[in-house]
Amino acid sequence: RVLWPGFDPLTIPLAVYTGERTYLFRHPSPPEGFSPVAGTQPGTFAFQGRHPSVTSNSSAEMGGTVTATLLADGPRANRGPTELAATALHEAFHVYQRRRHPGWSANEGDLFLYPIHDARLLGLRRLESAALRRALAAPNATGSACWARLALGFRRERFAGMDPAFSTYERLTEFNEGLATFVELLAAGKTTVEIPEAEFRAIEFRSRIYAIGPALAFVLERLRPGWQAALEADDKQYLDRMLESAV
Repeated sequence: RVLWPGFDPLTIPLAVYTGERTYLFRHPSPPEGFSPVAGTQPGTFAFQGRHPSVTSNSSAEMGGTVTATLLADGPRANRGPTELAATALHEAFHVYQRRRHPGWSANEGDLFLYPIHDARLLGLRRLESAALRRALAAPNATGSACWARLALGFRRERFAGMDPAFSTYERLTEFNEGLATFVELLAAGKTTVEIPEAEFRAIEFRSRIYAIGPALAFVLERLRPGWQAALEADDKQYLDRMLESAV
């Protein structure tokens, strides 16, 4: 299936560290120390040990080319191939985003000033999450639209009570991490995302976006078919505003 219009993961280099070697796939110019793996087509390369560029599930510049990176060592090696592949696709989507949508990155400095101690804003945030959870669980599109409308109302009230820098941070991170998580979930065969009933601790507002971003995307899947292509055509639209238009 097409996970996202225009996103072809087989055009994006991938480095995987297995605990013994770092394997490099689809790279146009492997860095020094990588050797061809016999019998692989297209060519795969291996480096003995962990290459210094591969430090996490992320992306890094290797040999002058931005490359998705995946750790599959230690306990992570026990994860199934579908789960590992879905994580690799998450990181490959980040590489695609950087090329195609460079504006989808938030100012991480805003993390340090985010109003985590405002009880009213936290209450509205948790009401928003609860309504979104019900939108995802609704048995039909009408129910999803009703719960989504309620969630968006709580969000508007919450955003009105904070500096615009913080609402912008959330929206841009919903693009960056939220959509990458959405692609990861689709690749793993999922059709929804779990929002914990207890929500998230006040300080975990960034972790929350890994659930809320894909939640908005999955509700859009139900209410506005073709929303991904519309976002590709105009990447200045925020997910919540697209959903507001849909409901």
